[in-house]
Amino acid sequence: MRLRALLPIVIASIAAAAPQGDESKKSTTDSGDWGVFDVKNIALLALALPELEPAVAETRGEASELSRIVFDDISFASAFKILDPENYALAHKAADGDDDYGWSSIGADIVVTGVVSKRRGDLVVQIQIRAIREKETLFETQYAGSATTRELAHHVSDSILRKFGMLGIARTKIAFASDRKTNVGGNKSLFVTDYDGYDQRRGTRNHHLDLQPRFSPDGSTMSFISYPKKNQPPILAILNHEPVFDGPGMIFSASWSPDSTHIAFASTRDESGNAEIYVMRRDGTNIRRLTHHPAIDVSPTWSPTGRRLAFTSDRTGSPQIYTMDAEGLNLERVSMKGSYNAEPAWSPVSSLNEIAYASRVSGAVFDIVVHSLETNVVRILTSRAGLNESPQWSPNGRHLVFTSTRTGTPQIFTMNRDGSNTKQITFDGQNTTPSWGPVPRQ
Repeated sequence: MRLRALLPIVIASIAAAAPQGDESKKSTTDSGDWGVFDVKNIALLALALPELEPAVAETRGEASELSRIVFDDISFASAFKILDPENYALAHKAADGDDDYGWSSIGADIVVTGVVSKRRGDLVVQIQIRAIREKETLFETQYAGSATTRELAHHVSDSILRKFGMLGIARTKIAFASDRKTNVGGNKSLFVTDYDGYDQRRGTRNHHLDLQPRFSPDGSTMSFISYPKKNQPPILAILNHEPVFDGPGMIFSASWSPDSTHIAFASTRDESGNAEIYVMRRDGTNIRRLTHHPAIDVSPTWSPTGRRLAFTSDRTGSPQIYTMDAEGLNLERVSMKGSYNAEPAWSPVSSLNEIAYASRVSGAVFDIVVHSLETNVVRILTSRAGLNESPQWSPNGRHLVFTSTRTGTPQIFTMNRDGSNTKQITFDGQNTTPSWGPVPRQ
């Protein structure tokens, strides 16, 4: 079904918001507010992404690399119906002087084209996005910067999506724990990678067992659980800071509040030695206990508003998912299916209002499920392919990162929020407890 009725609305709203003038600067900054498009309707648009053209021969290599990365970024977003590049030649052949007709002949609604050049040593990418059937240019702009080709491509991708009202995540990072290069005495280090698995770099080198990295939502730092020595309790550390929790008792998990001012965590710090949920300021002060129950309460995660927390508790026998308000009141049980449910992660998108967690739906195998708090419907995203654990959301709520043993050893995978488009992004060593970082500030 074609969106002939929808495209004029898109054209009018984007034209009204379009900034004027040259956007090229020494950085890859893009200005303008483009949050005007109904995300639910984007998937109905057929998008063509032909290769960017080199303005001169010397930019041929960069144009090819930029094209490949932008295509992969936009495809990963799963926002549009991406037309098969093998059909682009048919569009050019059918054009006969009328490019719009050529693209229309293969069913394109939107076409993104561009030219890559250089100016004073910096790459310059000129982009045009055109509504084919209306024969209207939605906008034209250009990006320039001294960043790497990959960084510039990710910026272009995120900017294109932003023009349609979507939060792009091509510039985000994923952190995880790995025993690669550190498999001495059970040690693990934290690693950070681009969202698509490129440029995996080691983040900690302390020869400890470092687990559960968690980016602060403001992007300023990262917390993690670290075991400095065998037979000693773990600490909660923040990169480049003193430990914010080093006892008494054990600490099991931690989660940043949406405004990055507080950290919720599970600990046995009180005299009973029982695991309970606490909250403290990000510097480790003003610790408050939220749960008071002889059962084990762990794995807190904040709602996107910061008003409620979800967590795991075995107070009814087997571990299940519960929610409570940020003061520890108004307790509600969420999970009703599955013999064992744990590691909740609350979607950062308030309108979706859903929680992902690891669930033993049947048998002894854990799968990733998403529970809608609005409809109480549970979607099973993985299908008993290995052990699937530790789900965490992308900052736009459209994807999940998780750990799975489906290839034999624990590795990091990403997938769409409906379970489609599963991709493995780690292959070296054993990799666990991932976290998806925020979109960098402009």
